[in-house]
Amino acid sequence: MGFTSAAFQSVNTTILQQATEPAMQGRVMALHQTALFGSTPVGALLMGWVIHVSSPRYPLLSADSRPSVRPAQRDDRRRTVS
Repeated sequence: MGFTSAAFQSVNTTILQQATEPAMQGRVMALHQTALFGSTPVGALLMGWVIHVSSPRYPLLSADSRPSVRPAQRDDRRRTVS
């Protein structure tokens, strides 16, 4: 879970920086970091509720599977036949 998450964050940040104009990189990266790390309290509340209505194992299983599934979905959308 840790390696996949770190790899996803590194690739995501690199792609975002390359797609942004140099004059706007600071602003875009500030918004990106706020969205990435600033949303942690909201996710904590949501996972607390999920644990309350189900069991503590379910959020861990769903959090573990998401980083590995998402890049595979994005890869399919990028492939184009020329």
